[in-house]
Amino acid sequence: MPTLSAQAILSSTTLFPNPASVSFTATEIISGSAEYQYRVISASATTILYGPSTGVDASETVYFYASAPTTNLVNITLNITGSNTSASSAVILRPGDWTYIPLRVSGSGVTVAAVNATTTSSLLNVFYGERS
Repeated sequence: MPTLSAQAILSSTTLFPNPASVSFTATEIISGSAEYQYRVISASATTILYGPSTGVDASETVYFYASAPTTNLVNITLNITGSNTSASSAVILRPGDWTYIPLRVSGSGVTVAAVNATTTSSLLNVFYGERS
């Protein structure tokens, strides 16, 4: 089974009253479906990046990662919908930004879609991996 290792580091000497440095590394087992994609998000379009989920993942966890290259000219919004939730504009990816989200996929129908509300196409690097 493949493993996924993600590391987050938050460090600043000027943002907080006292210097701060926090780091965390998570290593997870991906035993369900997984895919890495390089996606074009067309102008004035909504593109599904993950889903709809089938609900067969017993752990109810999908690790989702997306990054916007620094060469993008516009922001991309990620909408997350679920079987029991309405659309939520959860993430805005500006050029050079990225996100890593462990999603709870309780039941079927969870979808992550990229929304490009501009007249310029953009790119996204996308990974998802299901933990079963």
